[in-house]
Amino acid sequence: MFFSLYKNSFLCGVILSFALHAAKSCSFHTLQQYSLVILQIQTLLFVGFEKPSAIQQRGIVPFCKGLDVIQQAQSGTGKTATFCSGILQQLDYGLVECQALVLAPTRELAQQIEKVMRALGDYLGVKVHACVGGTSVREDQRILASGVHVVVGTPGRVFDMLRRQSLRPDNIKMFVLDEADEMLSRGFKDQVYFLRHNCLELCTLLLLCVRV
Repeated sequence: MFFSLYKNSFLCGVILSFALHAAKSCSFHTLQQYSLVILQIQTLLFVGFEKPSAIQQRGIVPFCKGLDVIQQAQSGTGKTATFCSGILQQLDYGLVECQALVLAPTRELAQQIEKVMRALGDYLGVKVHACVGGTSVREDQRILASGVHVVVGTPGRVFDMLRRQSLRPDNIKMFVLDEADEMLSRGFKDQVYFLRHNCLELCTLLLLCVRV
């Protein structure tokens, strides 16, 4: 019944392909883990997803399998939903520590990503915070101290939070660079390189570019 109702939805196009692969590889060990998949499916359908874009079809499953992924696509093709869905599938919601770090080149993009992550993770109870310039450093520190699952931010503020030890990399297992080409062209190369090779070397990496 469930499959017949949603056979043309984003569910069958992307999430179930991952769920079936995970089931075969014994990646899901508890009923709770299956429940998390169903909860995200409910959210995806609620916000209007009906068919996965090309980048979503190709990107979510490899990222969920722990593979480093590099993708290039134009704006408006579903890049944000690709990595947000991939992150939400892999979080341990019982551990309220930062497990995924998403970097964006601008404050506006970081805040937009935060909104998408909140919407897609609504039923899952995800805790996400945007660390960006032009906002209160103390407020960032307070929220991070209270515990979040995902941090989205600009390189300068995220680097500052790591330097102050308000953001700790110990449990971060996913590292996403959105619009990485734009970020590197804005002079963030040294900060990104430092984060990747000193704090997040063992993380799964997803790198998204708008242009080659």
